[in-house]
Amino acid sequence: MRIDFKSLEVERLGICDYISITDQGSFRQEEDVQEKLDWFLSELYKCDFMNWADRYFAPVENGTHWNVQIEYDTYCQEKSGSNHFPPKWNKFCKAVSKLRDGEFYTPHEVSQVLAKVVTIDAADIDNQFRVYDPTMGSGSLLLTVQKELTNGDEEGSVEFYGQELNTTTYNLARMNLMMHGVNYRNMELKRADTLEADWPFAEKDGTQIPLKFDAVVVNPPYSQNWDIKNVDREKDTRFKGYGVAPASKADYAFVLHGLYHLDKAGTMAIVLPHGVLFRGASEGKIRKNIIDNNMLDTVIGLPANLFYGTSIPTCVLVFKGREARKNKDILFIDASNEFEKGKNQNKLSPENINKIIETYCNRVDVEKYAHVASLDEIKENDYNLNIPRYVDTFEEEVIPLSQVAQELTEVKADIANSYDKLFELLNELNGTTDEAKNELSKFISLLGK
Repeated sequence: MRIDFKSLEVERLGICDYISITDQGSFRQEEDVQEKLDWFLSELYKCDFMNWADRYFAPVENGTHWNVQIEYDTYCQEKSGSNHFPPKWNKFCKAVSKLRDGEFYTPHEVSQVLAKVVTIDAADIDNQFRVYDPTMGSGSLLLTVQKELTNGDEEGSVEFYGQELNTTTYNLARMNLMMHGVNYRNMELKRADTLEADWPFAEKDGTQIPLKFDAVVVNPPYSQNWDIKNVDREKDTRFKGYGVAPASKADYAFVLHGLYHLDKAGTMAIVLPHGVLFRGASEGKIRKNIIDNNMLDTVIGLPANLFYGTSIPTCVLVFKGREARKNKDILFIDASNEFEKGKNQNKLSPENINKIIETYCNRVDVEKYAHVASLDEIKENDYNLNIPRYVDTFEEEVIPLSQVAQELTEVKADIANSYDKLFELLNELNGTTDEAKNELSKFISLLGK
């Protein structure tokens, strides 16, 4: 079977306008295109997906337009056997994520939290909204940000920047954005190592000037190893004034890279493991420098087991540009206990998400859920941001007096029963000497019998 994705744009591949499948006719309605594509991809991952993806997911120039040509045998048609189409793109990504340890898929509910946080102040932005994801995976997080913007569906209203190390995943992101109608002129995607060298930037008089963004969203690989022995990271302008993350945990390297590209009035949201909140040594110094520079705005604790590939609880760190920060306190939200339990993964419900965002916007204390901590309070805790230090979720157990009385009665009966058994044993003892007999008699007398 041969599938041709063609575009009517003559310079580069844009959104697919139609799909032609040999012996199955043509489908010109957009929903049919999406369904056929989704069905094909869902079957593709079952059959050595990574080899197929690396080979066929790249646009190839052909004359005055670009084609994406994917050839696949009739296995798909035979395997399908009907016109039933499997779930759409997000479920396809979930399936492949399981094969790749979840490396490129952020659950949609988590994406919504990040996207809503970074777009809350977007109404104040009159120009094109610029968003950047330095570990973009399949690009779903970028698209979720677009959906949260009131004018996000307007042509050219959003400019997308993204970077991804894995070739297959990078190609998936390009396809994903194109499938959702993003014009090639409004996307700058790069396949490269985000930590190895800075990007994106503009050049002026031989100097690299970092591009700044209204929103930076990141779900990086957690506690990743990176090279700090063979490369002098101290000279990297992204990390100057803050410090260099340890070789075994690059979490703060991703944080500082994002901050380096955050506009002075922008917002950044990044998902990380809880260790970044309290680990010491070089990470403690970086955390202190970020707080002293008044860039950390909010810490949100998420439930465990939300992600494919890891069951650990995570947190969202929200940063603001220097002009966007109006105060010096830090909001802590403990949303770790509010979720819908699933068979394999837990899930944030719309109510859970709305509560997080409402609390974020109101920025006031909520009993057992949120606390606004002053800078002095942070310093008193030695810059340790572990959420339980600031949000007390302890629930006192109320025990009725009748229950206490019942338990005391049962304990008293157990003690009496034990005494009886003890004296039965003592009465069976006989001293072998007069002195031993006297000692045994005194012992029984002192015990009350």
